[in-house]
Amino acid sequence: MIHVLEGDTIVVDVGVGYYSERTLLQLCEWHAVKAIKRRLIHLRYALESRKLIVNSLWKWVKATTLEALETE
Repeated sequence: MIHVLEGDTIVVDVGVGYYSERTLLQLCEWHAVKAIKRRLIHLRYALESRKLIVNSLWKWVKATTLEALETE
């Protein structure tokens, strides 16, 4: 079962057999963008392409609405 708390915190109940535990996950945009950037490097995207993609990702992360994203 998944519960969303305030902000960016998600609680996930993970159950295996008789054992179960509750795990807190926090959304961290910085880590997500860095992981995507590492993946682009691994896939050998050109530097200029990576910069364009990462800049677009940051604009998407920082946008509070779709309209705000479209205006930038």
